[in-house]
Amino acid sequence: MIITLLAFIGFVVFAGVLWVGWPWWVCIFIVAGIIGILLGVWLLKKILLRKREQQFVSQIIEQDNAAMESRDQQSREMSREMQENGNRHRR
Repeated sequence: MIITLLAFIGFVVFAGVLWVGWPWWVCIFIVAGIIGILLGVWLLKKILLRKREQQFVSQIIEQDNAAMESRDQQSREMSREMQENGNRHRR
């Protein structure tokens, strides 16, 4: 489907350039510009998604730390041990 869409866009650009009377090689630059804009939008979305994920992780860590502070001493030590054991197994 994406290949069909790209072929259609290329055809429309090529036909438009010929209809206006410009040389055919102008199509290459127009298509390159369109591809550059699409890649820029894709990259921007990816960066914003990564930032949103980092904010979510920071929020979870803050909630976890707040919950740790509200527990009694024995529960804190047990939770820390569980976290350390979990971190060891992930590596």
